[in-house]
Amino acid sequence: MLNFCSLYSGSSGNSLFVETENTKVLVDVGLSCKKIEEALSTIEKDPNSIDAILITHEHSDHIKGLSTISHKFDIPVFATRETFDAMPTQTEKISNKNKNETEKKSGSGAMVYLLIGAAVLIIILIAIIVLLFIKGNQPAKQDDITDKPVVTTEQPTETETSTEQTDRKDVTGQQEASEKTSEVINKEDTTGNEDMGTDGAVGEEDAEYILPESASRLLTEADLANLTQEDLRIARNEIYARHGRKFLDEGLQEYFNGKSWYNGTIEPDDFKEDMLSEIERTNEDTIVNYETKMGYR
Repeated sequence: MLNFCSLYSGSSGNSLFVETENTKVLVDVGLSCKKIEEALSTIEKDPNSIDAILITHEHSDHIKGLSTISHKFDIPVFATRETFDAMPTQTEKISNKNKNETEKKSGSGAMVYLLIGAAVLIIILIAIIVLLFIKGNQPAKQDDITDKPVVTTEQPTETETSTEQTDRKDVTGQQEASEKTSEVINKEDTTGNEDMGTDGAVGEEDAEYILPESASRLLTEADLANLTQEDLRIARNEIYARHGRKFLDEGLQEYFNGKSWYNGTIEPDDFKEDMLSEIERTNEDTIVNYETKMGYR
């Protein structure tokens, strides 16, 4: 069984965990001891179980946490003499029993560590190749394949803007014209209704008169031809009643009291003939003459 996991990789630091059935090795420790511990905890590995640390070379991104983690967990360190000589600030903190120069080892022990180092490097290379292969053959994300709709906002040209404004003005003008027309029609309807109401009122009031126009135009015998003697008497007194004259004759007074337009306020003795208009005085004479002609007087 062989397991490996890249704890960190990059310019900020590098570290690789390799595990067989009987051995656990850290290849490089390019980050602080705390960071290495946190990374190992994510894969549920105890730093105390690490059997060895293999340093590939002396660059800081591969040895930053070396002395601390080796001292804290008493882990042997394996590197070449040249590598140890190139990192004195790290090696001086590592106990002598944990310093293992791979080139000074001989026999089977040295061969084992060399094989471990070679195996680790081969594993790293294989892992890189596999990762590159998987990444190259990985299907593109759906978001990358699917054409995303492109939202474009077209700015209206000066002509379009002008046309649109003209159209709006036309619509507004039509609406205003329509509103004004409706207003005029409504006013005309209202005026018409008012006129009709007035005419109706006048018509109803005229119906209460024997001669409705005796105060507004000169009468002729043709206007009097169809009237009875009593109608002529009432028509003649109507001229006076229009101005509020009261009557001594109870029949006449009772008759005019029944008319909506009559408002008797002037006593007979107080009424003056000059209260009548010229037309009214002339029409009174016309009625009197007709009554005389007909033998009613």
